[in-house]
Amino acid sequence: MKKLAIFVAFLVLLSGCGAPAAESENPASADVSSEVVSSEISSSEASSAVSSDASSEVSSEASSEAASSEPAEVSSIAPPAPTPEEIAAAEQAAREAAEKAAAEQAAAQAAAEQAAAEQAAKEAAEQAAAEQAAKEAAEQAAKEAAEKEAAEQKAVRKTTAKVSGMNFRSEVEKDLLALINEEREAEGLDPVKMDGDLQSAARIRSRELCKTGHWDHTRPNGDSWSTVITEDVPVKFAAAGENLCMTEYDDPSVDNAYSADFYMDRWLNSPSHYDNIIRPNFTHVGIGVYVSERGGITKGYATTIFAELP
Repeated sequence: MKKLAIFVAFLVLLSGCGAPAAESENPASADVSSEVVSSEISSSEASSAVSSDASSEVSSEASSEAASSEPAEVSSIAPPAPTPEEIAAAEQAAREAAEKAAAEQAAAQAAAEQAAAEQAAKEAAEQAAAEQAAKEAAEQAAKEAAEKEAAEQKAVRKTTAKVSGMNFRSEVEKDLLALINEEREAEGLDPVKMDGDLQSAARIRSRELCKTGHWDHTRPNGDSWSTVITEDVPVKFAAAGENLCMTEYDDPSVDNAYSADFYMDRWLNSPSHYDNIIRPNFTHVGIGVYVSERGGITKGYATTIFAELP
């Protein structure tokens, strides 16, 4: 800027020293014009110089600012290498962790095996207990079956004693069966068949009536007569009926106790007894005749038990 001021002042001085333009000759005008042009050129150069200086100053300032605005470089420092003691400690920690994990796994496996062994032992004990219980149940069942069989055999022996002997008149029983079927045939009915169990029951009834003197369609203990075929001699039946007849006398010439016709006549003349004889659904019969002779007195008891058997 200082150089530019000096240069302008110099131009002004030169301009003041020249002659006026009207008085000058053409060559002078040419010089002035030339100087003016030169002055303009110099001014341009001066401007260029100023601009150059200004640019230089701006560039210098920008460079300074750029230099001042650049961040400072950060130095990078590598971490120190682990010491042998640190490496050994890390390896020891890794070994301890692995050993702990292995110990925990072994403990878990041992616990699982122990639980499995205990469960197996429990199941084996339960199985043994169940087998023992089954064995005891089988032994108890066998014992009960044996006792039942013994009781049944005893009952059979007892029943046999009640239904056998000289006092039972089998020939009279056979004659009564024939007379009953003759009557059924006359009515157009099928004959009834003699059944062994029904015969035993009929004999029990005739014997107990004679022994106790209890004359009724109930047992001496007050039970119904039908208990003889539901308890004494169990029989499966759909329907059943009982006929009774008795005779007692002290005349040796009378043989009513040994006569099938005597018993049959009494039943034929009694509507309720006759109904049992000709009932269509009855299929089987049991007949028991018991005769007792004591002190000159003869007693005869006849029982017929009709039944519809499957």
